[in-house]
Amino acid sequence: MVDPHTTNLKLQQCMLPPEFDIFQGYNIPKSHQHVPKNLSADELTVSSQRLFNILEQSWIQSSAWKSVYEAVKMFASSLTKYSAYLSSQSVGESQADSSGEEIE
Repeated sequence: MVDPHTTNLKLQQCMLPPEFDIFQGYNIPKSHQHVPKNLSADELTVSSQRLFNILEQSWIQSSAWKSVYEAVKMFASSLTKYSAYLSSQSVGESQADSSGEEIE
């Protein structure tokens, strides 16, 4: 997200609302000395719900935040859909494992 630029934003008096603090640390390449772990469907669902909760805040619904609101809404929806996809794949794999069939 904006991790490498957080310090610059603060110096320019462009503070991110504290609701976004929970997402800090996802985009720091130095912290990824190995392949980052994949997020599970549950973790994606939790993250998307946090984003939807932010969208319910009055400050983000103001006209000044309109473009951010739309981007966060689209991203949260995408996370929700991808989480559902991962869950359906997981269910399909477990059903195939129990029946001995291969998944295409």
